[in-house]
Amino acid sequence: MAEGRRTAERRWLEHHIDAYDKFLGTSEYAQLKRRGLELLGRSTQVKVGQWLSIIRGVDVLSAEWQSFDEECRDVGKRLGLDRDTVQLGCLIDRYRPERFDFPLEASPPTMTLVFDGDTKTPFFINVLRHAADVGLTVSSKAGRFPPAHRGFVAQGSDVIGRYPLWEETEITSDQRPPLATAFKVRLEFPPVFPPELAVEWTRSAVNAQNELARRLGYPVRLRLRRRRVSQKD
Repeated sequence: MAEGRRTAERRWLEHHIDAYDKFLGTSEYAQLKRRGLELLGRSTQVKVGQWLSIIRGVDVLSAEWQSFDEECRDVGKRLGLDRDTVQLGCLIDRYRPERFDFPLEASPPTMTLVFDGDTKTPFFINVLRHAADVGLTVSSKAGRFPPAHRGFVAQGSDVIGRYPLWEETEITSDQRPPLATAFKVRLEFPPVFPPELAVEWTRSAVNAQNELARRLGYPVRLRLRRRRVSQKD
């Protein structure tokens, strides 16, 4: 595909695929692969379909595995790759990270809802509920809350019950802070992130922010009038 026709997202993906492919030809890869297979008690890499059953039998909390895990993380940081990309590439036969729903890069872009208000209020619970609906992680004084709708009760390895995490509460207008200070969305991009893709992420962040505000009961103007910027601005 010609350079001009490749999307920014595709170029970003190919940048990391190229880094991964180069890693496969290094002595560092060979050493990590040998060490990882020794920890698995194998001489050959694992087939994709066998991976889950094999890793369940590994003591991933052992000092030896933790050391291997950390080395994969360090190598990944140097190459701009996620730790799991490095580790699975060493242990799984013909592993292609772009075919799986795992982060490929060591530092992917992030979109976070920042809440600086009181976390012991019904409004905050509603923020958590609706942030989960629009797929936003919430960062607050009480900690970070990835988007989730239900918790679960486990007995051993079995899930025996589920419950809603955040029950929406009816609140009055005086319990709702001014929209300008209610929350904000923070974007973080790694170095050399394609500007075109950053624009797409920014648009998605604004859309998510507006949708969250609407769900929380705020009147939202979804589009501002365009203004031509002059040289004097």
